[in-house]
Amino acid sequence: MTMRACAWLPFLFYCVVASGAPQVVVDQTIVSGTSSPSVDGLELFLGLPYASPPIGALRYRPASLLDVSGATFNASQFGAACLQLNAVTAISEDCLTLNVYRAASSDHGRKLPVLVWIYGGDFVSGSSSVYDGSHIVGRASKRGTPIILVSINYRLGPLGFPIGADAAKHNVLNLGLKDQLVALEWVNKYIAYFGGDPAKVTLWGESAGAHSVDIHLYGTTLKKYARAEIIQSTYWDPQYGPEHNLADWTSFISTTGCGNAANEISCIRGQNVTTDVLLAGWAAAANDLAFNPVIDGLGGLLPDLPSRLVPQSRIPVIVGSCRDEGTLFTPQNVNSTEPIRERVISHSTPSPSGPEALANAADRLLELYPDIAALGAPFGTGNETFGLDPQYKRWAALWGDFSLEAHTRELRHLVSSLGDMPLYGYQFADADVQFPFIGQAPGSLGVNHATDLPYVFGSGATQVGDLSTPSAETLSTQMMDYWISFVVTTNPNDGKGIKRPHWVGYTAANRVVMQLNGTTSKIIPDTWREERIGFISKHAVLWHR
Repeated sequence: MTMRACAWLPFLFYCVVASGAPQVVVDQTIVSGTSSPSVDGLELFLGLPYASPPIGALRYRPASLLDVSGATFNASQFGAACLQLNAVTAISEDCLTLNVYRAASSDHGRKLPVLVWIYGGDFVSGSSSVYDGSHIVGRASKRGTPIILVSINYRLGPLGFPIGADAAKHNVLNLGLKDQLVALEWVNKYIAYFGGDPAKVTLWGESAGAHSVDIHLYGTTLKKYARAEIIQSTYWDPQYGPEHNLADWTSFISTTGCGNAANEISCIRGQNVTTDVLLAGWAAAANDLAFNPVIDGLGGLLPDLPSRLVPQSRIPVIVGSCRDEGTLFTPQNVNSTEPIRERVISHSTPSPSGPEALANAADRLLELYPDIAALGAPFGTGNETFGLDPQYKRWAALWGDFSLEAHTRELRHLVSSLGDMPLYGYQFADADVQFPFIGQAPGSLGVNHATDLPYVFGSGATQVGDLSTPSAETLSTQMMDYWISFVVTTNPNDGKGIKRPHWVGYTAANRVVMQLNGTTSKIIPDTWREERIGFISKHAVLWHR
């Protein structure tokens, strides 16, 4: 009998196994895992390092695959999260780890399909430990189509996304994205030891994780490691070269003592810089969100503006979003037009089309999104303003389309136009899960960004909301079955599991999506707010996208 001490912390669970732990032999190494505290019959192998620790001389270097070595490895606890501000769990520069979830009852020589999860958090926060993959893995086994889930950590903020000429010179741009590819390389090399099939890997992400998956779709490396993708709530931030946001990088690097060095990157590698100093430098940046993926030129992961690129990995894809994506990012005290206009202009400055064209486009955008409560977000709530100024609903509608929906639809249009990539689109529209955000007017968020996560991970599987009604629980099971079916067959309609509507594929001739909503999910045309979203997409380059 296994003796296990389990503890729960905010956003994190861990277990210490005394005896009888599940084991996997990888080459000459015995990897000792633990059991899931949330779902019976699952084995977890946590905190597995996939790359050499990016510390000391390896700080600000592309990750390199870490070969499994040593007699034993204790994989009973999550690894530390990567450095981030306001962390709720332990953090460390030594953070490049991944986790493997599998059913204890599976035939581990069977080579099961693999689902690889990349978390979101604006590339400045997040951790694989936040998301418990036990429920979806348990559901897969229950329906007779077992899978293995892998969740990964990657470097964030100025440690994962350095900017500036010196970073470009040293080829260390977009390190966080490169971390993800090394994690996929690890999966390709080692997942068979855990019973996974390296030829049947689906890459899955939400928000910044989805944006990562989105970017990898345009590259040539992905097709070596994945046969399908699931993209939930990707977004369309302006993409700049490494010279953008230099003031924020300067604030960061100066705090480390390398601000006046001729070679900043070499300096910071050689400095005995503590975690506290790195975090203080990050906090000193005027915009702590400044550190994001950048255009890294020919041969890079993001060689040009996304609107000028075509997917190089022609693989099946699910692409969708939540109905009210913009509400979570809209200040609830807005009461006039000017802050909205300023946000649009500042977000896309400098525009390749020049300041006058950008200002004119911003004015036209405001005309398309008038100050009429019934047209605002959360959508479908009529003239209700939740005790707020109607400008809140205006901004929420505009910003959701401007930053997320326009790119999501444009990506579906692009993929479907290629004709050789099976595609399934969705709109998540179930309002049963309410996030407990303090200070938000009740009902004002609607079906906001990330609301779909508790559904696809299973009730209570993440620390962002909980399923509260029978219809929400039914929809959660349906969504897990759709996702699992796609992972196993690259088609969400395998006919197994709970009864659910047939998900019609998205094609250039039939642009339809599955609207996921309680017990009334149905196929709808991908035409909502067509003129408004179309205007945003038409001017993608003007917005620097």
